[in-house]
Amino acid sequence: MQLKDALFNWLQIQIVWDARPSDRSARDTVLFFEEILREDH
Repeated sequence: MQLKDALFNWLQIQIVWDARPSDRSARDTVLFFEEILREDH
């Protein structure tokens, strides 16, 4: 995954998680993209 795509996806889901902090799927997805950013970029 390209850096710009990973950042865009992370930012989008981070906004969702900020709006709905009890949404576990959003949290898991944020953590998934953070891991991609850490490991690949």
